[in-house]
Amino acid sequence: MPEMARSMRAAAYAAVVVLVYAMSSTVQAGPVTIDDGQIKVSVRRGEPPASTPSMSTDAEFGTGMLSVQDNVLPSNIATVEYDLSQTGFIIDSTLEIDTRKGSLARSFDTGMNFIKFTVTQNGTYDLSGYISATNHAKVTLKVVLWDVTAGTQELFSNEQVSINTPDEVLTLGETGGDSTNTLSGSLTGSLIAGHSYSFFYETEIINSNNTTHLASSTSATSNITLALTVPSPAAAGLGLPLLGMLGMSRPRRRRSF
Repeated sequence: MPEMARSMRAAAYAAVVVLVYAMSSTVQAGPVTIDDGQIKVSVRRGEPPASTPSMSTDAEFGTGMLSVQDNVLPSNIATVEYDLSQTGFIIDSTLEIDTRKGSLARSFDTGMNFIKFTVTQNGTYDLSGYISATNHAKVTLKVVLWDVTAGTQELFSNEQVSINTPDEVLTLGETGGDSTNTLSGSLTGSLIAGHSYSFFYETEIINSNNTTHLASSTSATSNITLALTVPSPAAAGLGLPLLGMLGMSRPRRRRSF
């Protein structure tokens, strides 16, 4: 009988250990949630047909790729790869215009994209990015991050546009555009628990920027990264009561006198 009692207590202890592991691994949600948003890439043309080939997807955690071709000049193609995770959002794009048609423009862009997200714990953000183009093109880099809960308070805003600089490289957080530059806020900052944020970004190249520079071909690569450091919710509230159960269920050693 004593051996049976000890075996039953040991089995109960093991069951509680399994319960602690299972509950702690399922109750804790990620510290970042994506509430809304889209990722898009498109091509626009300056002549008929006036349709705008594009591809988009809802912003959700995970990785993926979008690719779109000019249906009049298929050698013109744009690709966007994305990686959305608890530690941040990474958007890489390749925009390539190999051929133009007459003097009319071809434009590839990542669209007016946004990702709305909420953090459950206090944390920080860190923004970085660039667009690097070849030949003459109109080049645009734009990123905005704002606190929606605080009344769309801008944490960071940067727009740079160049139209006359060949082989242009624009870096996020700078004012390198030869046509347009706006910059406010900080590339790094704090995130407040329970607040929702909206992250907007756009990169674009146009291979017809003015009457002086008409590039027959152009290309660009870009990267936009919003790194998030948000700790996972503490499991102390769940763990302490169950640890108490463990103490009650642990097999007792027989004392020898």
